[in-house]
Amino acid sequence: MRMSACTLRQWNATFEHELTHLYPREECRRFVSMLAEHYCKWSRTKQLTSADETLPPHANQQFGIILEGLKQARPIQHLIGEAWFMERPFSVSSDVLIPRPETEELVHHIVNDNQCPNPTILDIGTGSGCIAISLKMMIPHATVSAWDISEKALTLARENAQRHHCDVLFSRTDVLTQNPDKGEQYDIVVSNPPYICEQEKKLMHANVLKHEPHLALFVPDSDPLLFYRTIARLAQTILKPSGKLYFEINEAYGTETANMLTSMGYINIDILNDLQGKQRMLRAHRQP
Repeated sequence: MRMSACTLRQWNATFEHELTHLYPREECRRFVSMLAEHYCKWSRTKQLTSADETLPPHANQQFGIILEGLKQARPIQHLIGEAWFMERPFSVSSDVLIPRPETEELVHHIVNDNQCPNPTILDIGTGSGCIAISLKMMIPHATVSAWDISEKALTLARENAQRHHCDVLFSRTDVLTQNPDKGEQYDIVVSNPPYICEQEKKLMHANVLKHEPHLALFVPDSDPLLFYRTIARLAQTILKPSGKLYFEINEAYGTETANMLTSMGYINIDILNDLQGKQRMLRAHRQP
């Protein structure tokens, strides 16, 4: 574990040398930048202008500790205990998925589409709570509820809500066994459910496979639309007429997911591309 006084430039060289068998060079440099922001509070500009400035002792120590964790393929977000989402820090652990940029795009679509000053919103499979909390903060008069099957995930989500002084109603719910309650009515239902097929494991990085919850990642190869079908069926009851359903989706099953929703009576179905041009989101409306 390296603890001697080093500059940011030296740490960049060290991370690249010791991690290039696991990560691309650009990713190694991104790790160093993240650590400089987290432990030194250095902006990107400060990092550029002070690359040859010796880091504070506590930062050097933490850089060394994090490097050892990265060499074991542990996600950097778990090592520092947080991930940034919608320009806000969220506490994360191995009990929840690490928030991804494409999920930020999903939140932006929901906020930009919304015409109601005080919508009721349900987030299914909330994990860290990043979607639910972000929507509440960006649509302050919304009433937001969030479900997850994992009590550990819900504990972390509640902590994140408290951290951001945000009022979200969290509840432990297994969507695969949940019976629809016609008394619950929402303007918006959103979900980033498990959608990676078991056969896709061989394409995934070790830091995801070893350290993120499989319960939130994988579906059987025999039924890749399991959660989409279940949630869409539930939303037929709990969505208000003309209410909107939003999904983050597996890019390999965009057309199949849209066709399934069409067969269930949903209308105005749009497959949405992420910034990389991949089909990663879907929006649909319940019949009026």
